[in-house]
Amino acid sequence: MNNFYFKISPYQFKLFNNEIILIIIISLLIIFSSILIKYYKKKDIVFIIFNIILFSVFLILYNSFVQIYNLESSSIIFNFALTIDFYSNSVKLLLCLWTLIVLIGSFRFLLNSKTSSIEYPLLIVLGLFFLMVLVSSYNFMVLYLSIEGLSLLLYVLAAFPFNKGSLESSIKYFILSAIASGILVFGILIIYGHTGSFDFFYIKWILNHIELSNKGIQYGLFCIIYGFLFKLGLFPCHMWSLDVYTGSWLPSTTFFMTSVKTGIVCLFVRLLLYIFYPLMFIWKSVLILVCIGSLLVGCIGALTQKRLKRIFIYSSINQVGFSLLGLVTGNLQGFTSSFFFIFIYILSSIGLFSILLNTESYIKGQNLVLLSDLTNFGLFNKRYSFIICIILFSMAGIPPLAGFFSKYYIFKSLVDSSMYMLAIYSILISIVNSFVYIKILKIMFFDKNVNRNENDYFVYCIYKNLYTNIKKKNNVKNLNLCVFYENLITSLLYIISLLLIYIPCDIVVVLNYIKFFTMNCYLILSI
Repeated sequence: MNNFYFKISPYQFKLFNNEIILIIIISLLIIFSSILIKYYKKKDIVFIIFNIILFSVFLILYNSFVQIYNLESSSIIFNFALTIDFYSNSVKLLLCLWTLIVLIGSFRFLLNSKTSSIEYPLLIVLGLFFLMVLVSSYNFMVLYLSIEGLSLLLYVLAAFPFNKGSLESSIKYFILSAIASGILVFGILIIYGHTGSFDFFYIKWILNHIELSNKGIQYGLFCIIYGFLFKLGLFPCHMWSLDVYTGSWLPSTTFFMTSVKTGIVCLFVRLLLYIFYPLMFIWKSVLILVCIGSLLVGCIGALTQKRLKRIFIYSSINQVGFSLLGLVTGNLQGFTSSFFFIFIYILSSIGLFSILLNTESYIKGQNLVLLSDLTNFGLFNKRYSFIICIILFSMAGIPPLAGFFSKYYIFKSLVDSSMYMLAIYSILISIVNSFVYIKILKIMFFDKNVNRNENDYFVYCIYKNLYTNIKKKNNVKNLNLCVFYENLITSLLYIISLLLIYIPCDIVVVLNYIKFFTMNCYLILSI
């Protein structure tokens, strides 16, 4: 049951306390850094601010968990601007978790960077703020402002570390995203013109009581879907993501492909299942075409690439297209399978990018870029090789790992909805796409370069260059913290691997929990 609050009260601020605390911390840190920069070195300030932000995000993560546990009913606050419910709070918990892992992985980059950017961790956590507002939005004005605020941050994050490639990708992102935002706001204005409101509640009520064959409303829905497809980088709006994600800094790419995609997908689900559910006969056909195109483009593109980043970008197009297949069914079973698939995919992506963030080629002194950089990786780093095997096999859908069951339930929901051709097509694409991951493992374990050995190609050099630089400056605090974060990342990777193995072992209990979760979310979205 929804609680509506038409007047601003202290209780509403209590429901929205995570976002308020986050923006206060960011404001204080900006003031704090502008004062300290006159008295301390830039790297020391980065070190202090980074750890404060990390601790703050951890507290927000804990508070989000407490809010989910104590939440009794959903509430509409600030005059229908925001909603606080089980669905939005659960997504916020995941967003905090993904952002926390991205921040830990970016620590080495911040200390090794020539720019020593104080603003980088602040921009990441400000992006988390906009994402949390985005998933709670209950009004098209709040939705648009939060998306645009997030986009402005992403333009800057794509420009780091301000070299030629990253600046070019940032400008491309800015120009193309401005066009997509114009189409999105045009769709919102068309919906407003036909309903007279920006509020989700009133728009849904009006759509339930008017003629749905109205071409204006259908055209507005098309524009909104197009805007979200661009933000997600799905077919046919996927070309920008290849250049932008490839040219940007690796921590920025990780943030784009995990936290940002999670937030936007979950908001997209809310729009389709809550507001535009009466128009399912329209968006269902559009999503089928998008899924077919995304699966094909992601599969073929990944097979032809030689750069690791571009392989994972194409893989992301394929996997997000897979996740939307469950929504095409339009029922609770499909929604459950989609959410389960998204969770497993983001978990696997976090593991892969954590390895890329913390592993570098000793010869090149940079992160792994090409597929050929993984040659002999299986020989020189058996610990990370095992984790990569688990993650890639899971993403390929090899039984009995969690990725297999996430794909199986997508296929099952399609078959139960009598979408046999779509199920057969997605199975065939999944089989072909598994060769991408097998090719990576083949290079890691079976390709050998006789000109390289463990001494001159030490691939698993985690923080090695950072250790050397810090020891020269005798900065013991930074060194100890690097060791701590290295062990923390490694522990997280082992936890991810164990989860991908454990979930199938107790799949009945996990699925019961997922069904309980999605049933609550589905009831909230469908009321």
